[in-house]
Amino acid sequence: SGHKNITKLLNKDSKQTFLIHNVRIPRMLAGLFGGSLQSAILGGGIASVGYGAAQAVKASQEQTRMEMALTMSSKNLREFDDSLKYVKDEAMRLGLTSVDLGKAFAQVNIAAEGLSQDQKKRMFTGVNEYMATVGLDKEAQGGVYRAMYQMFSKGKIQQEEVNQLAERGMSIKVFRDSAMQAYGIKDVNTLLKMQQKGQLTDVGKIWQVYAENLQKMAHSNGAFDKMQSSSITQMNRFKESLRQLSKELMDSGLD
Repeated sequence: SGHKNITKLLNKDSKQTFLIHNVRIPRMLAGLFGGSLQSAILGGGIASVGYGAAQAVKASQEQTRMEMALTMSSKNLREFDDSLKYVKDEAMRLGLTSVDLGKAFAQVNIAAEGLSQDQKKRMFTGVNEYMATVGLDKEAQGGVYRAMYQMFSKGKIQQEEVNQLAERGMSIKVFRDSAMQAYGIKDVNTLLKMQQKGQLTDVGKIWQVYAENLQKMAHSNGAFDKMQSSSITQMNRFKESLRQLSKELMDSGLD
């Protein structure tokens, strides 16, 4: 197994063991985590480096499955490379989980056929910046991604998915206002009638406006910047760097 192979490799040569633990890992961590590494170390996060070979293999496998989902959803290798870079960079920037973000991006990438790659990325960025700013946990983030995917998959806005957003702490009013803005409607009753008749079919346009409005809310009064510099985000970045590091180590032949 991967666990046994790692143990065998590290016990095989003490010099190689020294290089892996004292040169390679710190260098990769520094490259992944940048100037935030020192803050994470002072916060006690560096102890997580020794969280065990089995967990490292598990984290690597999760990253691999996410990358496979992105591969299947991409039109070509160039789009896959662009999607993977976006997912990993965005996760590190915002302190999110690249596995969950990547799987969600892959799902929407398939369902949102009418949007360009850049439009999808801007949409996800707006939603992600808001979720990171208000501090939605992993489960809530997953629920938002799921509601988004279901709307795109169905090709229309239904109350079931709107309620899912509300249950995860996303304002129904902001979503409805965004839908009204997208359709040029000023009366919410008109919007609700269209929704009941299944006429809100421009899901891509609604979500682009919604994401833009969420992003504006996140950046108002400096809330986004404050969260970005918080110890919570610093630690989340550190944890994400460990997840990405596990994948790089396995790809380098430590599995």
